[in-house]
Amino acid sequence: KDGQIYSIHPVGLPVLAMPAFAMAGYHGVVAMLIVMAALAATLLWRWARDTTGSVGAATFAWAATALTAPYLFNSFTVYPEVPAALAVIAALGWRPESASIGMMLFRGIAIGTLPWLSTKYAPMAAAVTIVALLRAGWNRRAATALLAPIGIGLGAWFGFFVWIWGSPSPSAPYGLSEPMTWRYLAHGGPGLIFDQEYGIVATAPVLAIAFAGVVQMLAVDQVMALIGL
Repeated sequence: KDGQIYSIHPVGLPVLAMPAFAMAGYHGVVAMLIVMAALAATLLWRWARDTTGSVGAATFAWAATALTAPYLFNSFTVYPEVPAALAVIAALGWRPESASIGMMLFRGIAIGTLPWLSTKYAPMAAAVTIVALLRAGWNRRAATALLAPIGIGLGAWFGFFVWIWGSPSPSAPYGLSEPMTWRYLAHGGPGLIFDQEYGIVATAPVLAIAFAGVVQMLAVDQVMALIGL
C-alpha cells in the first residue's frame, strides 16, 4: 500500500524465530526448528499410543511420519511446515480428553498461529477448530476459551493485510497469480497428494496407508472416538 516491495511470505515464522536468531543467528533458528520437529514427533507418538493402546502401532505411526523425507528435510529447513505441524499436534494430541479452560486457551493459541505461519494453513485451522469444539461438547466456557484467541488472531491477521496491502484478502500479496484462484484447487488440491514431484505420496509412499485408515474410520463409532465423543 505504501509503494514498497514486501515478501509474499507471512511474518509468523520470522517473528517466532527472532529470539533464536538473536541468540545464535541462522544456526540458532535451525536448532529451534529441529527441537520443534522432535517435540511434534514425540507428541504424535504419545497421541497414537493413547488412542490405540498399542506401543507398536504408535511407533509405526511415528516412523511413518517422522522418518519420511518431507518431515526430515523440513526439520532443518527454515520453512513454516514444522512449526505448523507442532501447532496442529499440540491442539489435537496434547491431553485431548481435557476441556479445561487452560487447555482450551492453549489449543486456541496453537490454532490461531496457523494462518500467521502460512495462508495455506487457514483451512486446516478451521478443521482443527471444529474437532476441538466437537470434543468440548456443549461446554460454553470451554468453547469461549478456545474461540477467543482464535478470533483475536484472525482479527489481527486480516488487519495486517489491510495495513500492508490495503485489502483484507489473504491472497492480496499474490495479485492475480493463478495458484491463488479457486480454479487452481481442482488440480492443485489432488496434486498435494499425488503429484510426482510435489505430492506427499510420491515423496513418502508409506503415507498411502493413511487412505486405508480413512476407510476404517468411516465407521461411526471410530470417528466419534477419534474426536472424543
